[in-house]
Formats: sequence, structure tokens, C-alpha cells
Amino acid sequence: MFRTDAQVEFEKILKEFSAVTYDVYGSHSYASGYYESLMGTMFNSLSKRAQQELIRSMDGVVERQHQAMLAKNG
Repeated sequence: MFRTDAQVEFEKILKEFSAVTYDVYGSHSYASGYYESLMGTMFNSLSKRAQQELIRSMDGVVERQHQAMLAKNG
């Protein structure tokens, strides 16, 4: 898939941000809160169709995580 320089740069800075905040705080909590806020802001700029696609995608991931936790905890 074609990716713009901005997309590549954005992905790189997000990974760096996660790594640095983990080094500083010993967890990803700070980065997680920041990403949640960032996603809310970015979500609003998406088309309604893209918003629905993202919601469906995230819903699937959440469901898989729930299933993984159930399997882990027996």
C-alpha cells in the first residue's frame, strides 16, 4: 500500500512517543491517555463512513481482547 511521507513520519513519532513515555513512567499509561485524546480529535475529522468502519474494526479488536482474557482466566 502506498504511504505518504507524513504517514511514515507520524507512525515513527507515535512509536518514539510510546517508547519514551514508557522509559519515563515505567508504563504506557501516559501514552495511552494521550492516544485516547488524539483519537477522539482525529475521529471527528473522518467521514461518517470512515467513522463507522473504524468503530467496527475497534469493536472486533475489543471482542478478541475479551475472548483472550476469558481464555487466560479460564
